Amino acid sequence: MAKSNFSNNCYNLVTQLSQKLKAIWVYDKMIQDARASMNKDVEKVLIKIREDDMKHAEMLHNLIVKLAKRGKFK
Repeated sequence: MAKSNFSNNCYNLVTQLSQKLKAIWVYDKMIQDARASMNKDVEKVLIKIREDDMKHAEMLHNLIVKLAKRGKFK
């Protein structure tokens, strides 16, 4: 089996960012459903979770950019 040129850290960061972005998209759909059913409690919780994931996605993105600029994202 060929060895990957990408480090575990690189893979992990990209994978986590991808999962966060996908979750944000899903939360948008779930929030729409909560609004359609006029369930403010569900909407409020989902919005908070989405906001938290947005913060985490931004953290991951910023770290990837920082590492890439330093030549350490490999």
